[in-house]
Amino acid sequence: MATSPWVLAAPRLDSAVATLVAKFPSVPGELVRALVNRASHTFADARVQDYVPLLVERSVRAELEAYGTDLADMFVDSPEPPRSGRPHTHL
Repeated sequence: MATSPWVLAAPRLDSAVATLVAKFPSVPGELVRALVNRASHTFADARVQDYVPLLVERSVRAELEAYGTDLADMFVDSPEPPRSGRPHTHL
């Protein structure tokens, strides 16, 4: 059985999350990871998977640059509690 390309891409996606969290420290890491996961599904059917982490990072970076902290505020009222154990507060 062949290994899924997503299994192979996971460490590279983690690297994209770390890079984006460092670049946008005011945006919660959980939100950055959610955006990376969502963007990665956009490329699920891409023929060449080698560039998916780079494309995902660029896509999320553009989204974060366009919305900045306003993007984080949109998710504050989410019904799902934060995984870090911290209460939801507005930035």
